[in-house]
Order: sequence, then structure tokens, then C-alpha cells
Amino acid sequence: MTEASSSKGACEHSVVVYNLCVQCGAIVEGTGVSLPYIHKNIRMNQDEISRLGDSDMRALQRQRKLCLVLDLDHTLLNTTFLIDMREDEEYLRSYADSFQDVSAGNLFMLESMMTKLRPFVHSFLKEVIRHQKSLDVVLGKESSVLILDDTKDMWPKHKDNLIVIERYQFFASSCKQYGYKYQSRSLMKSDESEPDGDSIERNA
Repeated sequence: MTEASSSKGACEHSVVVYNLCVQCGAIVEGTGVSLPYIHKNIRMNQDEISRLGDSDMRALQRQRKLCLVLDLDHTLLNTTFLIDMREDEEYLRSYADSFQDVSAGNLFMLESMMTKLRPFVHSFLKEVIRHQKSLDVVLGKESSVLILDDTKDMWPKHKDNLIVIERYQFFASSCKQYGYKYQSRSLMKSDESEPDGDSIERNA
């Protein structure tokens, strides 16, 4: 193993991919911060992360933009295992959409689970993509990050950045999981309304 030397001019191994420093080619193991959301085998030291964060921050300020962190389950979609579905939810199987055109569907079934997209998801993501200029914002500074989640307790250190959205619970198993006594939207054969959007109630 080759470690960074403290001598002047030595490589700091700021970016390591597959345990190889991208600057000098040295083998570097077990150092740096893992960034699996970029690549499972990339690591950066704290100075490089700060440098990229500062760079992204300046770019965002010039464009008057924010980084958007999106939670998935219970925020943009709801998923249940098929084994957990009630008998009176079985009708949903016949409404499952094809994976050939995911952009046109909102209910999808895999071998062991079913996922329901929140009604506004397609239009919401189109707006996000339309305004998105780069994916290199994952290292943005905290002050430029906006978080959308259904659970505030997941972000105890970032409450000032958080917008809490109402939890999306379409399936009965989800309501049971959180101890809610009311009927799920799947049992009522209805869904949240969206302008020009379809609902299970209209299609059933």
C-alpha cells in the first residue's frame, strides 16, 4: 500500500478509483470518503470534496439554482410486496402497466412486488429535468440543498433545508405499517387528484 507523503509536492491522492490514485497511479487502500451515489468504487479526500462543493456552489449561484434531494418511497411512490396485498387489492394486478413505456404508466408489478407512482410524479420530474443543467450537484454545499421527504426525523441536522410532504400511502400494507386506521387508497379505488391525470377510480 502506498500512502500520501507529507513532503512538499507529494501527491495527495485526492481522487481514488478502484484503489488507484487518478493523479499518480499509486495503489491507495482504505482512505478517503466513499461516494457510492457517483460510483461504488470512487473515493475522495475531504479537501477535494470541499473544492468540488465550492465550485458547484459558485455555479449554482450564477444560475440561481438549488440542489434537489428527493426521497422515493412514501414521497414519490409507494411499494408493497405482493404477498402483503389484501384480497380486495388483487384487482390492481390487471391494471399494472407495461415496462416498455415507463413514462406513460403509474402502476408497475415485478415478480414479488408492486409499485404505484404518485399521480404528479411524471409532470414533476419533467419540470425538474427541464431546469436541470448538470448532474454534478451532488457535492453541493448545504446552503444550496433543498430536501423533499415525508419524514422530518430522517434529517435531524438539516431541518432548515427540508420541505416535508404528506406521506403517500396507496397500499393497505403501508397504512398498516404506520398504524393508520383509515382505508388505503387502493381499497377505496381512488388516488390523489392531479389536473388532467388518471386515477384508479376512473379506470376501475
